[in-house]
Amino acid sequence: MTTKVDELKGTHTLRKACDFYMRTPSFAAISGKSQKDYERKLNAVCLSSVQSGRILGNTKLKDLRFKHITVAYDAWLMAHGIRSANYMATCLSIVMNMAIRHEALVTNPVSLIDRKKTKARKVKWTTPQVKLFLDTAYGEWRWRSIGLIVHMAFHWAQRVGDMRTLKWTSIDLVNNTLELEQSKRGADVFIPIQGGLVDMLAQQQKDFGFSLMLHLELSQGQVHTHPTMTKRYAA
Repeated sequence: MTTKVDELKGTHTLRKACDFYMRTPSFAAISGKSQKDYERKLNAVCLSSVQSGRILGNTKLKDLRFKHITVAYDAWLMAHGIRSANYMATCLSIVMNMAIRHEALVTNPVSLIDRKKTKARKVKWTTPQVKLFLDTAYGEWRWRSIGLIVHMAFHWAQRVGDMRTLKWTSIDLVNNTLELEQSKRGADVFIPIQGGLVDMLAQQQKDFGFSLMLHLELSQGQVHTHPTMTKRYAA
């Protein structure tokens, strides 16, 4: 069990610095999902093996060198890919900057890393392509919930992940409004529900709600279709 520290010092290990950060107001202010992501990534950072069998998390802050971070980053690239490696470096950099503010460090060695760049996402669906997807998804019962997830993400311009985990407590079908806490920024947004999406949500709630988004109903090996759902998304 890691001993809690009240004042961060250069003689403390990186592991203790990470634990210290996760008890700060800055960490408490980010969303619960981001907190879990940060904790998981920082744990992986601390378990990283660098030069001469040194474990990064067991290294004292005053002994951390750019060469240690470089070896660790290269290992993250090989094991996890560019996106995850950069995320881990970002989480570590946050802890390093916090240590500087507490005068436990003078410089942030992570800032010197030559981070690899990911390829820009160039695929963007057109509106006709989205409508074709929804026609197909709403045409069969087994794909209906997937269609609704995409429908909501497209209609409200929200992240697919947030739509996949949406609960009925966020939906007001009386006043036709959505209240959502965005997982990435932790921001609260209030969005009107309009057009055919109102009918789609009412049908979803009537049939089985959001507790089971990916629903497959089989009877004697046959998938039941739901023809009344097809093309009901149109405004």
